[in-house]
Amino acid sequence: MHLEVKVALNFIVSYLYNKLPRRRADLFGEELEKILVSRFVGHWYPEAPLRGSAFRCIHLGAQRDPVVELAAKRSGLDTEEVRANVPAELSVWIDPFEVSYQIGEKGAVKVLYLEDPPVMGCDELGHTSTLPLSFFCHLWSVGMSIIYDTGLSGSRSGASWCSGSDGRGMYHTCQ
Repeated sequence: MHLEVKVALNFIVSYLYNKLPRRRADLFGEELEKILVSRFVGHWYPEAPLRGSAFRCIHLGAQRDPVVELAAKRSGLDTEEVRANVPAELSVWIDPFEVSYQIGEKGAVKVLYLEDPPVMGCDELGHTSTLPLSFFCHLWSVGMSIIYDTGLSGSRSGASWCSGSDGRGMYHTCQ
């Protein structure tokens, strides 16, 4: 969570560096980081990264996000100073394994940070475990077939179930 929050903050504060003194922009970033990290506790789901995405979206610019207002107040900035120095209608999504942003309601969503999440797998006894994607690539290369489903239509990452045959007639399913 901390890495994704840092990526988002670096992006947001970079707009402020061009217009405000660096120390004031840094203070705003520090306050926003504290607020976001405490806000995301209990709302961070690496096993289902899109769950809670709307809650973890922050709006800067034209819309007034209470989180941004609080960070501005705590750092001694006027909310208008922040809003005036970031693109109008800037939205930033901070999700497990991905940070993205959009400028304007019809603007393209652009990715700032993307990490391959671990996927849910199962061992020979059917126990569920978190395994890196490279493990499944290895299984594929040695001839084990894997059926992989994210469980969410159009999802960016995460696995809700998998099943596979190990070539010895053993068939495994985990959820």
